[in-house]
Amino acid sequence: MQRSYKLALIDKERSDQLNDRARKILAELRRMNCEFIDN
Repeated sequence: MQRSYKLALIDKERSDQLNDRARKILAELRRMNCEFIDN
């Protein structure tokens, strides 16, 4: 029980990092896309 709880915490941290990275990439793509459309 304790072990799976720790694993879940680690997995949550890792998935949070991945989500954060994905969000940054999406924001960057959206920004580039807006510039592309504006031009």
